Amino acid sequence: MRNVAVRGAEARAISPVKVIGSNADVVVGVLDGVVLLLWRRRIVPEGVAWSREAFTHVGGAKQRGKIIFVTTLLPDCNLGTPADVRKDIAALIKSHETQITCAAIVFESAGFGMTIVRSVITAITMASRTRFPNAVFGDVDAAMNWVASHAEDNDIPFARERILEAVGYLRTL
Repeated sequence: MRNVAVRGAEARAISPVKVIGSNADVVVGVLDGVVLLLWRRRIVPEGVAWSREAFTHVGGAKQRGKIIFVTTLLPDCNLGTPADVRKDIAALIKSHETQITCAAIVFESAGFGMTIVRSVITAITMASRTRFPNAVFGDVDAAMNWVASHAEDNDIPFARERILEAVGYLRTL
């Protein structure tokens, strides 16, 4: 699997999503003010670095409340996150929290164990006191419905089907 950031014309020729970075563990893309982060196998520092670049690409340093952040953990992803990566994720969210309209976290694995994981993550996000709404979901479709309502409430154009297609495309990389 490649470990390369696809940029500009190459990304537009394949799909409207701009790919910030992709490797065997993670892929990050941007489309219509939505930062899409898909963890594939492991939660690694590249995902945080590429997400930081995506936030800068989408919103710049001064844009307030116009970025939608969607994180998806694919079924085979190892949830064991190194402490330094957890710290980097928290710093990323903290440094961009005024730019984020809402954030959806999707754990695509099924079963009782994943229901518990989603419940724990929901409790952690509630306790973290972020300045933006966030929620945890079991599938991307439900997450997009929730995101669409927040985008509409904040007068942010949101093309749900385009975002779903972008997530599908990012899965193929």
